Amino acid sequence: MISQEEKEGMRIILMISQEEKEGMRINLMISQEEKEALRSYLMISREEKEGMRIILMISQEEKEGMRIILMISQEEKEGMRIILMISRTEKEGMRINLLISQEEKERMRIILMISQEEKEGMRIYLMISQEEKEGMRIILMISQEEKEGMRIILMISQERKEGMRTNLLISQEEKEGMRIYLMISQEEKEGMMINLMISQEEKEALRSYLMISLEKKKE
Repeated sequence: MISQEEKEGMRIILMISQEEKEGMRINLMISQEEKEALRSYLMISREEKEGMRIILMISQEEKEGMRIILMISQEEKEGMRIILMISRTEKEGMRINLLISQEEKERMRIILMISQEEKEGMRIYLMISQEEKEGMRIILMISQEEKEGMRIILMISQERKEGMRTNLLISQEEKEGMRIYLMISQEEKEGMMINLMISQEEKEALRSYLMISLEKKKE
């Protein structure tokens, strides 16, 4: 659990639980000030039967009531499923552009862009591409007002050689310069690694580095 000052009200809670049956789970919760009440919930679970699931939920103020739920599941029978739910009031004028193209050569691409009012400048960019060489990549970018400059970039790539990598970058205002970098890589030799890096202002230069490595037990 990482918490900043009460004025900023930025809280980051990261929970990682590992079990043999359930596999790997990562829960990330981010809440800002009580007025904004921005929350992000990221859950990644891996199971042998169901495969890979990613659930991302973002809710803002109760008045605005914006919710984004992204669920991706891979199974041998059903294949890949993507469920995206967005609900918002009619006053603010929400725009959603969704482009899905499926071809053997060009692979599968899903591009989702959401823009709000020009004052707020809320944009969400989601791109999912699948290739045999590169594997699976998910890039999610969320930017708020130019003053706040809140950005979230989530990238997940799967390759046979490198394994699984997750990069999460969150930056606030230029003055605060809060950055969070989360990297998860899985390889047969090294096992599991989790790197968490947090840097604040250039003056303080506070950094936290978290690394978890799990090696296979030799019977």
